[in-house]
Amino acid sequence: MRRIITHLLAAAAIVLLAAGPAAATTAAAGNAPTIVTEPIDSSGTHEEPDGSSTTFRVLGTRTTFTFPDGRYMLREAYTDHQVLTDASGGLVFESLSDISTEVIAQGERTILFRSTGETTMTLGDGSECTLSSTFVVANDKVVKSEQVGPICS
Repeated sequence: MRRIITHLLAAAAIVLLAAGPAAATTAAAGNAPTIVTEPIDSSGTHEEPDGSSTTFRVLGTRTTFTFPDGRYMLREAYTDHQVLTDASGGLVFESLSDISTEVIAQGERTILFRSTGETTMTLGDGSECTLSSTFVVANDKVVKSEQVGPICS
């Protein structure tokens, strides 16, 4: 189960670094922010030394707000579909996650970082599991790190 969670968190980290091909920019006037909206569209396969592999597809939207006074805000909402197979090609799990991330910063200082996720997965034996997580950093301190699950039936 730890391996499944590790794969899900690794894919979430990939999404935070990968952006889609096109962005729409709205110019700012006065104290209004400059707003840039771009698609998140990332996919790939990661092979493990043991022969297993994870295939993923991430789709969503990233919006950034840059204010004239140096404040910055980022919002992401995306869906992450993953399939992990063993070396023989057998299904280990298939998952679908809905993830939301928000960051508010002033210069180099992170005022707020919040990420929430809800995941549903089907394991190779046909059982179903759910997992939810919340991670919040406020004023450069972790104030919440919570995971519920996986709960399997």
